[in-house]
Amino acid sequence: MEINPLCGCALLALACVPTVHADALGPTPSDNAADLARAAQNPIAAMISVPFQNNLQILEDGTVLNTLLIQPVLPFRLNADWNLISRTIVPVLAVSSAVPGFDKWGLGDIQQSLFFSPRAPTSNGVIWGVGPVISAPSATEPIYGSGKWSAGAGAVGLTMSGPWVIGALLNNIWSFAGASDRAAVSQMTLQPFVNYNLDGGWFL
Repeated sequence: MEINPLCGCALLALACVPTVHADALGPTPSDNAADLARAAQNPIAAMISVPFQNNLQILEDGTVLNTLLIQPVLPFRLNADWNLISRTIVPVLAVSSAVPGFDKWGLGDIQQSLFFSPRAPTSNGVIWGVGPVISAPSATEPIYGSGKWSAGAGAVGLTMSGPWVIGALLNNIWSFAGASDRAAVSQMTLQPFVNYNLDGGWFL
């Protein structure tokens, strides 16, 4: 059995996003809770952030899977018009099963994305980025990863209108090296997001 930490029946998802300004990269939000919260909802904001997302899942066989995704985002200014955004996903997984001795925790496959993104939104207010994605076989248990090096391409697009932040992250990776006894990887991940911002930096 292989566990994909980005798929399954999610029963509970909690997120926390500590942020740090990166003023040298260009315009950034003012230092108030509402503006920082909106910027933190942008996966390619020109701002250092370290989102933590926790997912609690129940798989088909009754196994309980808890996945903590640590997702540091680091922006780099390339020139007056473009930023390079580094986005890493480090999964920390814990499995609880009715099978004696099967309870385990460890790392999953680490995924690294780089997004080339214009520093200014389009005339329609769209913020976007594209770039390469690579997945390393860093899982500490065979069930937590693919056992393969994989690479592909990713894209993100979003818009901020009034209290709304709407967008999606998309990538597709294919395996090119790794354990010969593990199945080949061809995996697409689509993560849409729709957020409604409230007063004081809270959002749904």
